[in-house]
Amino acid sequence: MVNLAALELQYYIEKMSGARLPVLSEPGAAPVKLYVGRSPYTDALGVKGGDLQFGAFKMVSGDQWLVLLGDDFDFTPPEPWNTNNGNIPQAVEAWDQIVGDRTDTAWGYPFSLMYKHFWNSRDFNAFVTNRYGPDSLTVWNPRQLTWSRDYQGPGGGQGFWEQDEGGSLNAVYALLRALNVRWYMPEEIGEVVPERKSLPLPDVDKTERPDFELRSWFWYNYGMFPFEHVMWARRLGMNSGFETWGYGGHAHGLTRVHGRSEMQAKHPDYYALRDGKRETEFRGTGHVCFSSEGFFKETVNYARFMFDHYNVPMINIWPQDGFMQCGCEECRKLPASDLVWGFVDRVGRELYHTHPDRIVACGAYTPYIHPPRQVESFTPNVAVFIANCGRPLFDDPVRWNAYWDRVEGWRAKTAPGNILRVENNRSGLHRKFPVLHPRNMAKDLKALKGIARGECDEEAQSGGRWHAPGIDHLTLYVQARFLWDADQDLNAMLNDYYTLFYGPARDDMRAAFEFAEATYRRTDASNRGRCDVTNVSLPDRIRFMELLQAARAKAGDTLYGRRIQLIMDELPPVETLREELAAQLAKGNPRDQAAVVAACHVKSKTNAASYTFMPDFSNWRLNKESPPISTTFGVRWEEKALHFDIRCEEPDMAGLNVADEIWNGDSVVILLEPPGHSYYHIEVDPDGRIHDADHAGGGRVIPQWTSMAEAKTEKSANAWQVHLRVPIALAGSEGAEGDPMNYVVGPEPGTGGDWYFNLARRRIHAGETNRHYKSITAVYPKGNARTVHDPDTFSRLEFAP
Repeated sequence: MVNLAALELQYYIEKMSGARLPVLSEPGAAPVKLYVGRSPYTDALGVKGGDLQFGAFKMVSGDQWLVLLGDDFDFTPPEPWNTNNGNIPQAVEAWDQIVGDRTDTAWGYPFSLMYKHFWNSRDFNAFVTNRYGPDSLTVWNPRQLTWSRDYQGPGGGQGFWEQDEGGSLNAVYALLRALNVRWYMPEEIGEVVPERKSLPLPDVDKTERPDFELRSWFWYNYGMFPFEHVMWARRLGMNSGFETWGYGGHAHGLTRVHGRSEMQAKHPDYYALRDGKRETEFRGTGHVCFSSEGFFKETVNYARFMFDHYNVPMINIWPQDGFMQCGCEECRKLPASDLVWGFVDRVGRELYHTHPDRIVACGAYTPYIHPPRQVESFTPNVAVFIANCGRPLFDDPVRWNAYWDRVEGWRAKTAPGNILRVENNRSGLHRKFPVLHPRNMAKDLKALKGIARGECDEEAQSGGRWHAPGIDHLTLYVQARFLWDADQDLNAMLNDYYTLFYGPARDDMRAAFEFAEATYRRTDASNRGRCDVTNVSLPDRIRFMELLQAARAKAGDTLYGRRIQLIMDELPPVETLREELAAQLAKGNPRDQAAVVAACHVKSKTNAASYTFMPDFSNWRLNKESPPISTTFGVRWEEKALHFDIRCEEPDMAGLNVADEIWNGDSVVILLEPPGHSYYHIEVDPDGRIHDADHAGGGRVIPQWTSMAEAKTEKSANAWQVHLRVPIALAGSEGAEGDPMNYVVGPEPGTGGDWYFNLARRRIHAGETNRHYKSITAVYPKGNARTVHDPDTFSRLEFAP
């Protein structure tokens, strides 16, 4: 890392000034000396390292000298580790021998992907020579470490690990930033390197520490990325998180305890009870029973082994993705948050007796995202990763307040410093509309300073590259720099960005990006009921492209113009968008073509109209040979209620699936949209149990809301039926205003606007697996699983007297 830091300093000084400074291992005859990294010479100058964790550095000057010094270490991978997928079996065998009798079966081998964190070039010598000059190989020598000599991958053991720490490299980049060098985007097109024939030696004596110790982007195969892509992160001050969690990682680590087939075979009691069977096969690892005493002891043993043998500072016991709650008697007593976090706290307390200086971490995620009610305060060694809170929506006061209430709820239960963040920032994968949110990013990090240790986020990457650097770079740049210094002036940073990066098109690009920042969707429910921030109207998408075109014309055929063109090339051409808009206008408003369902009054002498729909066999998960099983329904109304009568034909009544969670078995789903509201979700299973939630708009889902609906079910030889009464709290009434967490709120049916709804059926039989929306097999009148939450496909209720 120190060699790399020296070469980077040499490279950029030469790029700015044309002068190539020699890189030496001892002071030469030059009158001014730049010392990079600690050495006997910096010690003699009285500049010592000291406490410089997490990438911190010192920058100290004197009479004709400057020291750039941080904590630098070259990572050594743990033993055993495989250098490719082909030798995983040998590594697993060696792992099992090391584990020995710490378990009576086998734990998951945790280092199978370690080799993907090593960056090297297939021809290292040619790469270094081309990048840094023919004399650079005398500086960056092949690494002579044991693992390097044994490494069989392309390029040999020459390169660097993501986990290498370069405090001195951070000091070099800080000096270059002070000289107005910027790295706004990966690759040379994203650099700003001013021409300077004279470089002043700064008068400085400072120690700079990052505001957040953890500043990590999750890489999908770090070693595949181009050099300039991984170096972009280093130049912005990001790190790997190794000093925070060691070899342990941060997500879904509990699978290491229970993921092996040997464990599944010997200890089925460790696994979740689901509909009378132990869930040992889900995603190859199974799901666990958090009430299992044996699994609790197994987890403690695994953690102690990792603490003792590998000296990890943190053990991650975040459950498997796609959480399923165990149906055993003890687990069924508790909601997901109390179940998961009660287990985490219990493991933490046991480990605190032997390893009080180590951290036990888990993620606040999906059903267990909220603080547990039955854990008043965690043991001091428990840390929480608050996950996926929708940062682009933080300029919505409702969203922000709900998020910050969650942060404060976790703070109240954890020891100081035991909050971390995880966020999914992969909207750029869609290349539909840029989700630029530098202000929300800065707002969150400013608020988290002094509370959170940092964050590790997923970004839009694919094929070993940044997927859409033109779309994503500004938000990521702000994130990286605010993770280092959360108190800086965002407006000054943005002024700097628009001026340096776009030159004559500065004002035009500011107008385009600020339009995008104001326009991405905050109120949307098209993503299966959640907010798709990229679901922007075609006129707005066209307007954004027109703004970019104006900026591109202003910049001309210059580097500034090529940067704007790169952004434009990541998005659909404006001509394509105009064609789509013309077709959309010709087609008309989707709701103008909405199916109409007639609802009769409960006192009507005529029967309610009957409507039938069939399974959608375009759904990839349906067996095309399945019989055409029908679903029939009718709707009735009264002044303060709607009635749904639904008959589900079922040739296999013995195989009817009534699951612990309603959405994991057979059910009917009603999405009800009164005038002036997004929609409500009411789901009923064959036993008459109800699951409900309020999709309140803006992508907000309120699971605590209850419909107060009444369901009665009947079963016959070949069908099951639901009779559902949904009470309505009339909009503006005292009951609706005073109790927002209960009832469908709307006008009396037939007055005050149109009511819309969707009706769908879940059917999971004959060993079929359910993954939420994919289990939807039929939607009235002819929708499918992917459109069930799309309001444009809803039917309109027509209320007959």
